[in-house]
Amino acid sequence: MYYLLLILFLLIKLINNQELFTSSAELQQLINIENKIPKIIENYIILENERLENLKDLAENYLKIFQIKEKHVFQQRMI
Repeated sequence: MYYLLLILFLLIKLINNQELFTSSAELQQLINIENKIPKIIENYIILENERLENLKDLAENYLKIFQIKEKHVFQQRMI
């Protein structure tokens, strides 16, 4: 009877230790991911700024083309 209780106690202890280890490993992964969040946000901001610069260049080029066409049409009407 004592051996059965001892084995049961050891099994419960072993299971608790494994859960603790798994929990610790998961917490370590969360900490590692948490440490990467500022770099991820920084990279996102850099990419968004590049995208906005490209969009700004596109808008400026479109405006230049539109102004050239507008001047050309206006000059033809004057002639």
